[in-house]
Amino acid sequence: MIPSRLRSSQPDLLYIYCLAAALIPNVALAITEQLSPAGRLTNVILPAGIYMLLLAWSRRIGRSVWMMFPILFIAAFQIVLLRLYGKSVIAVDMFLNVATTNPGEAGELLGSLTGIVLVDIVVFLPLLVWAGIAWAGKVTLRPLFRRRALRVGSGVTLAGALCLAGAFCSAVPYRIADQLYPVNAFYNLALSVRRTAEVASYHETSSAFSPQASSLRPADEDDLIIIVIGETSRAENWQLCGYERPTNPRLSDRGGLTVFDRVLSQSNTTHKAVPMLMTDLTAETFGDSINRRKGVITAFREAGYETTYISNQGRNHSYIDFLGCEADEVLFLRDSLTATEMLRPITDLSILPHMAGRLAQARAPKELIVIHTYGSHFSYIDRYDEGQRLFTPDTYSRSSAEVRDNLVNAYDNTIVATDLLLDSIMSMAEADGRSAALIYTSDHGEDIYDDSRRRFLHASPTPTFHQVNVPLIVWTSPEFARRHPEIVTALESNRHKRVASSESFYHTALQLGGVDARTFVPSSSLASEGFAEHPRIYLTDHNNSVPLRESGFEGPDFELLDAFDR
Repeated sequence: MIPSRLRSSQPDLLYIYCLAAALIPNVALAITEQLSPAGRLTNVILPAGIYMLLLAWSRRIGRSVWMMFPILFIAAFQIVLLRLYGKSVIAVDMFLNVATTNPGEAGELLGSLTGIVLVDIVVFLPLLVWAGIAWAGKVTLRPLFRRRALRVGSGVTLAGALCLAGAFCSAVPYRIADQLYPVNAFYNLALSVRRTAEVASYHETSSAFSPQASSLRPADEDDLIIIVIGETSRAENWQLCGYERPTNPRLSDRGGLTVFDRVLSQSNTTHKAVPMLMTDLTAETFGDSINRRKGVITAFREAGYETTYISNQGRNHSYIDFLGCEADEVLFLRDSLTATEMLRPITDLSILPHMAGRLAQARAPKELIVIHTYGSHFSYIDRYDEGQRLFTPDTYSRSSAEVRDNLVNAYDNTIVATDLLLDSIMSMAEADGRSAALIYTSDHGEDIYDDSRRRFLHASPTPTFHQVNVPLIVWTSPEFARRHPEIVTALESNRHKRVASSESFYHTALQLGGVDARTFVPSSSLASEGFAEHPRIYLTDHNNSVPLRESGFEGPDFELLDAFDR
C-alpha cells in the first residue's frame, strides 16, 4: 500500500513532470527551426495544451502517462537527434536508418552519444517507473487539480489554435505535417513505414523491368570493369582533391587515373545515394520509381558480362541489397560471421583476398565486379589497420568538438586505407591482362565539427556542403587506353566540370563497359565528349527534388559552394 500522504501529493508532481518532459523537444525546435514568431509559439503552446488535456483526461495519472508513451518515446529520440545535428525534426530517412542499420554500426554510433543517451535515461526512465507505480497503486489526480488542468489545458489549446492561424497567415510558409512537432515526427514515421512496405515488395514491382542493354563491342573482346562504391568519404580529405595531407600516397603515383574535382552527391543518406549510383535514377526521378527499377548489374548482364557483387556491408533487406543481388555471384563478407564477430570491426582490406580469388577463377571474356565498401563510416578508428595509421593521435572515447583533431586524424587514416584498397585492386586488374577500367565514388560525405555549428556525421534532415562533397575517380589500364583512346580523352576533358555523382556514375560505368541501353544517357556520362553539366539539386527527406541551395544550406555551406562552383 502507498502512504496516504504520498498518494495525495504524487499525482500533481507526476502530471507536471510528464508535461515538462514531453515539451522539451517542442521548446528546442521552436528555437532551432526557421519559423515565423507565430510558428514558434504554435510549436510550444498548441502541443502544451493538448498534452495537458491528455494527461488530465483520466483520473488515473499513471495510466495517462503511459498512454503518452509514444509521444515520450519520440521525444527521447528527438532529443538525441538534436544533440547530433543541432536542428530538425526526426526525418523519414532517420527512421529508415534505424530499421536498416546493422547492430555493430548502431553500437558504434550510440557509443559516441553516451552523454545524451544518459540524459534521456535520467529524464524519461524515472518518469515511466513512477507512472507505473502510480498506475499499479491506483493513484488518482485530485478532483480540484484535474478540473483546473482541464480548464487551463482547454485555454492553452485555444491560444495555440490562434497562434496556428497566425502561422498560416505569416510570410514564412507553415505546414502542419512539416513544422508542427510531434505531428511532423509521426507523419515521417508513417512515411517510413510505407516506404518499408514498398521495399518489401520490390521484387514484384521491379520484375518486369529491363534496361534492354546490349554490348557495343565484340562478344569475344575481353573487358574487366570494376565499380567501387565507398562510404562516407568526403573529397576535401583526399590528397588527390587538393588536401594538404598525404592521404592518397599510392594513388598519387598511379598512372591512368582521372580525378574529378567538382563532384557533389544528391543525397547525404546511404539508402538513397547508393541506389542512385547503381541505377539511372537521380534526385529528379527517384521518387517511387526506385520500386520499379533494376540496376547497373542487370544492364551489364544483359550485355553479356559475367557479374560479381562483393559487399563489406551487412545485409539489411534494402534496395542496395536487391540491386547487388542481381549479380551472378554475390558475396556479403559478413554473412559467414557469428553475432559476436559482427560486432567487431572488419576493414575493407578484407575484400582483397576475395577480389584476388575472383580474378583467379576461370572466367568469361567480359566481367563486371561491383564492390560496396564500409569506407570511412564512424567509428573511424575501426576502419583501418596499423599499417594505415599515418596520422596520430587518433584515439577518442567519445565524439565532441574538443577532440576534433583526433577524429580528423582517424578519419584521414580511413582515406589512407581506401587509397590502399583501390590501388591494390587496380594492380590486380592490370596484372589480369584484360582491358580494365575502375570507377569509384562515395555515397556521401561527412561532418566532423567543421565550423561553429558543431555538426557531426551525416544523414541529417538538412545537409551541409561537407556531407555532399565526394571524390570520384576513374582508372583505365594501359590496354584499355590503347583500345579506347576516345574515352580516355573524354574523361580528361570533363574532369574539371561540375559533376553530380548521382547523375553520372551509372552512365559512365556503362560507357566504360561499352554497354548501350535504353536507360543510358550519353550527356550524363563522364566518358562522353557530349557530357553536359547539370544543375545542383538535392533529394529531400520526402523524396522531393529541390535546388541544392534550398536544401537547408546555411551561411558556411553557401560560401563553400560558391567557391567550389566558381
